[in-house]
Amino acid sequence: MLLCLVYILASAQTEDNQAMPDTTAFSTPIKESITINSKPETDEFEEPEKIHLPRKATMYSAVLPGLGQIYNGQAWKAPFIYAGFAAFAYGIDWNNSYYLNYKKAYYHLNDNNPNTTFYNELLNMEIDEFNPPGTLNQSIMQKIEYYSRQRTLVIIGTAAFYLLNIVDANVNAHFLDFDISEDLTFNLQPMIEPTTGKPFIGAALTLNF
Repeated sequence: MLLCLVYILASAQTEDNQAMPDTTAFSTPIKESITINSKPETDEFEEPEKIHLPRKATMYSAVLPGLGQIYNGQAWKAPFIYAGFAAFAYGIDWNNSYYLNYKKAYYHLNDNNPNTTFYNELLNMEIDEFNPPGTLNQSIMQKIEYYSRQRTLVIIGTAAFYLLNIVDANVNAHFLDFDISEDLTFNLQPMIEPTTGKPFIGAALTLNF
């Protein structure tokens, strides 16, 4: 009985396997997709990066006067800049030396020491009835104030010349990249009023993109 039962079960399983359809025949093949990475297209209207930068010229002239002009290709300006600073330095030293000499003469005149007579060498005069100490003091104080004021003005002029050197380097650096192509034109042509057909005077600004 057991052998018969095993035989019946085995036969039924075989029939079921034969009745089941083949799923591999209906399977859909898998398509592989290939992605190709391409570089993005560049914008044809994109402006090229500027190689000559005005901020560099400004920084160079601020660090070392004349260096920004050399960076701009205007090396001929550098000697004039250095000559200008040399002239200002000479003016400061000249006024300062006279300021210190008259200041020293004022101290010698008022220290009540007969051995300190630097004012005689500077003013080429001695204290007498025609040149009392009060008159000499007033004259010396005027000289001290004059040369102090002149020294201050020359120092201000030096600072202004330094700033002018920086501005010159910056402005000329911008002009190097200034567009002077044929697209920038100034044309003179007659203008006609469309309604009356008569010429008239006017101006027009045309932008082409």
